Amino acid sequence: MNEITTQLKRDFARYKPALNLSECMRLAQAQCGKSYSAQVKDIYRLKKGDGKLSAQDYYYYRLYDDTQYSKAEKYRFLSESVHRGMIAKCCEHTWWATADDKFVAYQYLHACGLPVPETQAVYHPAERGYGRTPQLKSLDALAQFLAKEARYPIFAKPVDSVASFGAYVIRGYDNGQVITEGNLPQPVQAFAAELGQDSGYLLQSLLRPHPDLLDLSEMIGTIRVMIMVTPEGPKVLQTLAKIPAKGNIADNFWRDGNFLTAIDAEGGKITRAVRGVGPEMEVLESHPESGEPLLGLSMPDWDRLLSVTLEGARLYTANRYQSWDIALTEAGPVVVEVNTGSAYNLAQLATGTGILTDAFADFLESCGYKLKRAWTKV
Repeated sequence: MNEITTQLKRDFARYKPALNLSECMRLAQAQCGKSYSAQVKDIYRLKKGDGKLSAQDYYYYRLYDDTQYSKAEKYRFLSESVHRGMIAKCCEHTWWATADDKFVAYQYLHACGLPVPETQAVYHPAERGYGRTPQLKSLDALAQFLAKEARYPIFAKPVDSVASFGAYVIRGYDNGQVITEGNLPQPVQAFAAELGQDSGYLLQSLLRPHPDLLDLSEMIGTIRVMIMVTPEGPKVLQTLAKIPAKGNIADNFWRDGNFLTAIDAEGGKITRAVRGVGPEMEVLESHPESGEPLLGLSMPDWDRLLSVTLEGARLYTANRYQSWDIALTEAGPVVVEVNTGSAYNLAQLATGTGILTDAFADFLESCGYKLKRAWTKV
């Protein structure tokens, strides 16, 4: 039995590789004229703030650039290390699995009338059942499905994974071989071994982007909507778009070439775009492949997207801090994923500002999370 699939291993190896701190220090001095000792003092000071920023975080967000960030603004950034403690205060832990288990989440959302991807089948040799969804419990069943029943293309992803780790786009099946995007054809036995047996794989109809977005990417790029559930109801904290580069099967920022755009939540327009991190970060004004302008570009179906997200957020009010990944497809907005909490790096990179605004700080404290509010003391 595979405890972790081959594709997952490959993806984890590419995810957020550690920055070379010595090289980052050198480049920070060269680019911004900031001495090594000043950088070290900054890192030490920020580690003690609410964000618990590490040296990696400091260079990842380019916080050494004093022309871009004041001392107070640097304290607004959060490290991913504080995420679990924050969601522990904001979210009812008995509800986490309803978001983390993608099959459960899709069933719940579909039953409540929200648009979700079509799951054609689940490949899972273990004893877990999947109700009326066809379950492929053997190699022969998987081969039969791929050869005669599947409607291609298919997006395959683990039931309990995040960030598209272990995902495939399956383009077809021919003479016993599975044809996946970016890989050589391989026998169905080898493909099944890569999928593993532990968590199960969802085999879903591949979504197609809204026609107005095909100039951005031929693959689906989702809109991340971060939500705070307040006594007055769900409120949008931040919106951004994740854009896949040519040749990438998913929009996650860790995939080479993908980029992020901050989006004005009120009007749905791109306000900033970035690619890369640390000293190599690029702030983009035009699409890196097509050269078409990015800033000011409007997202289609924006009002419908917000309506779907807020309707979904009301189904998860036990999780007061949530995020939603919504695909703008040719058939309208579709919920790709709901998350307990949300990674801070996406919003902070996209906007170029720390996520710990006064509004978010007030919200966190209302959930019982204690803050020093260090940005008020400098």
